[in-house]
Amino acid sequence: MRYYILLCIITAIGMNAFSQKINYPKDNSEIQQYQQKTVKIKGIEIQLSEIPLYSSYKIPTSKLKSNPNNESGYDEQWVYSSENKKHFVLVTHQLTKVNYETSKKTDPLEERGIIEMYNEKGELLWSTSKKESIPNYISISDDGSYTHIIWYGSSEETEGRQKLFSYDKSGKEVFYIDNIGYIIPNELNTAIYYRIRVNPSKNDLTNTLYFYDFHDKKQWEKTFDKSNNVFSYISGNGNFVLVRDGSSVYLVDSNGKTLWEHEFSPAGGKFAMSYDGTFLLRIVKPYMFEIYNSSSLKLIFKKEQDQNTETEPWVLEGCFVNNSTIAILTNTAPNKCMINFYDLNGKLLNCSPIKCGSSTLSIKEVSYDTFDVYTDGIKRIEYKIK
Repeated sequence: MRYYILLCIITAIGMNAFSQKINYPKDNSEIQQYQQKTVKIKGIEIQLSEIPLYSSYKIPTSKLKSNPNNESGYDEQWVYSSENKKHFVLVTHQLTKVNYETSKKTDPLEERGIIEMYNEKGELLWSTSKKESIPNYISISDDGSYTHIIWYGSSEETEGRQKLFSYDKSGKEVFYIDNIGYIIPNELNTAIYYRIRVNPSKNDLTNTLYFYDFHDKKQWEKTFDKSNNVFSYISGNGNFVLVRDGSSVYLVDSNGKTLWEHEFSPAGGKFAMSYDGTFLLRIVKPYMFEIYNSSSLKLIFKKEQDQNTETEPWVLEGCFVNNSTIAILTNTAPNKCMINFYDLNGKLLNCSPIKCGSSTLSIKEVSYDTFDVYTDGIKRIEYKIK
């Protein structure tokens, strides 16, 4: 393993003046400034770097303010953010006293899930709430135009039921789906692919894929043969979606048209697509990945690692940096990974050790030549293309 790391270093030195450059947080003043940036919500100051990507930051109890009148109490509070930390949602689980004269229940406390949207200045933009519900999924567009929330029922009557509500930038409900299973939005949050449940309180899903575009109100549904089909990945612009149905893989466009059906050999694997859907990445096995042209399915290149995990790392995750660079995350030891960057010819451009836990990998564009690299939802390094 140590020889593999050394080989990466020697390869990088031999390239001399890379076309790609990795900036480490400890050496990069811009990332250090980013890690020190904060947002103040309801008087609570939170470091932006503490809010994970695609997940929430739980506010410590010590920072919460109690209600002096004891008329309502705060169980817990969480903060979600848009990808580039421009908008924030504060989630509060609140217990409020109910008037005995109007309440038909013996329990005088009513549970409510409260959502509050803030901008990066900490200004409240809008709020909403649902009775006996808590949000278990939130996706926020960077400009605040659209927010998608899956509300989960918390009462005896509604426990396990999920409902999707989508809101515009003023907090108005613009889309609603009952019995939602799960959704995947495009990067701008302007279009979503989703599936619904067969049973309202269980996770078994129908074999139908649904699509909705918030700009032109276009929507369609497409039914597949098997109920266990999953859409593995969508292109960042939302124009393409990969659907796995048994051993078959389908490429479907945003008009609901099937562009191709293919059975890969060996079957299965993890998939990823470039932002515009031009290229397809498939991790075939833990030790091999392939890059294809998405439209023709022509194999561009394939990389295979030694299957002996004691001497070579295994491929964990992969994604596209842009339409010409691929990032591959491999494990080298517990909680330690290596990230390799390749061009479309399979040439190694750069490699670097990187921290990882559960080994999820995400790369987000900051500007036309700068990308933030996340593992486990935490920003680790900055990748700059020259």
